[in-house]
Amino acid sequence: MKIKSILTLAACAFTIVAAATSTPKGFTEDLDAAIAEAKTSGKYVYACFSGSDWCIWCKRLESEVFSDKTFDFVGALKDDYLFVFIDSPRDKSVLSEKAKENNPKLIKKFEVRGFPTALILDGEGKQIGKTGYRAGGAKAYAQYLKLFKKFGEEGLNKKTAEIDKKYFAATTEKLGTALKPLQQNQPSVDDFKNAKVAFEGLVKELDAIKIDPADAELGEMQRAAKIAQIEALTNAVQAAERITEKIRDGKRIRIVGDYDIDGVCATYILYDG
Repeated sequence: MKIKSILTLAACAFTIVAAATSTPKGFTEDLDAAIAEAKTSGKYVYACFSGSDWCIWCKRLESEVFSDKTFDFVGALKDDYLFVFIDSPRDKSVLSEKAKENNPKLIKKFEVRGFPTALILDGEGKQIGKTGYRAGGAKAYAQYLKLFKKFGEEGLNKKTAEIDKKYFAATTEKLGTALKPLQQNQPSVDDFKNAKVAFEGLVKELDAIKIDPADAELGEMQRAAKIAQIEALTNAVQAAERITEKIRDGKRIRIVGDYDIDGVCATYILYDG
């Protein structure tokens, strides 16, 4: 009984330690083991470099994709990919001792300059693709990775361009037209309102486009990506509208910026621009 009790306590302790790490479900922190398995299985390695507790886009990637309760991202790709999580959190207690030692070396080795960065590696450990946060959710992201595995980066880019030209060229042109008034120095209130109305119309237009069954995989992926792009632009327009309103009213604006390279640049532009 004593032996069983000790084993039970040990198992519980291991579970608690494992749960305390930042590695998402279905991922490993052992890149070398994943590459070795990829070499024999023919799968690719999806290696995500993250700042899990401070990087907003890393948090969104984790919540919208890795932890989506409505779609099993890792499960949908289990025949094609092995998943590795290489974290650089502020709170180092969420890392295993091995990760604390290895992760900085891997960041340096692969010359990672920002988070999240997701590298796609082959069975030799060679980088064959690079991505990161992608708008549209877990299902759309999984579809992109499936098509990457099927066509390769160059082939996928070529086919995506063909799909865009065939189905979405007119919508892309209209989007550019809708954005032009906002690119002047002092957009008017009406410019912001007109842009939001135009964006709503473009989403409806995208929803209504009929895609041939033969193009369904790529077509639906691109449709989702373009709708997500317009939704992001809508949020940006709303933010710009609020900032412009406060400036015209002579109100003070508090700027809170992230401290990575794009955050610092954006904060400076807002402050000095």
